[in-house]
Amino acid sequence: MLVHTSAGFFVVLIMNLATAFVRLGYRFTNVHDLMSESPTKSFLRTGKIVLLVLLGLFVFGVTLVVRVPVGWVWYRLSDQIQLPSQVRVEQVSGTLWRGAAKVNAAGFPVRVQWQFDWPSVTEMTLPIEFSVSSSQSRLEGVAIGGLPRSFELSASGVVAVSEFEDLIRQSGGAMIDGEVTIDHLTLRWADERMQ
Repeated sequence: MLVHTSAGFFVVLIMNLATAFVRLGYRFTNVHDLMSESPTKSFLRTGKIVLLVLLGLFVFGVTLVVRVPVGWVWYRLSDQIQLPSQVRVEQVSGTLWRGAAKVNAAGFPVRVQWQFDWPSVTEMTLPIEFSVSSSQSRLEGVAIGGLPRSFELSASGVVAVSEFEDLIRQSGGAMIDGEVTIDHLTLRWADERMQ
């Protein structure tokens, strides 16, 4: 009985001492309150949310450009693009970044393929690898579009003259036999003129 009473007495005494120390301004019972802490900040603040949204929109835009079907783009823009009367696009496939098109150019079926390379930020250019092929001829190379309004084309290939015989006669050109090999063709458009 005495042990139980003395234990209860000590518990009451410790609680009273703690209350007395708190009244005197000494908080020994709660060490956490003694340390000065900066207020806790939430992990997702307004600045981080805005940056995450902008990053998400950037990733979405890049993914859209890389993965958008070129057929859908052509369907949307074909009415606004004026092609020469002899050129008719019959079919497109792939993505805007890498695709192919079946084109009828003056009665000749031609397959056009392209693939965008990574743009150069320092030179402000966008290179596009391309190939144009018909049943017997092929031309391939790189076209580079730049700012402000410059364009450069480098190509090589083989053209079978017999394939274009009717077109050459209609335009009054001279006929030759065989194939024409193009080792290096370079065209450049800058300053509003061909160079």
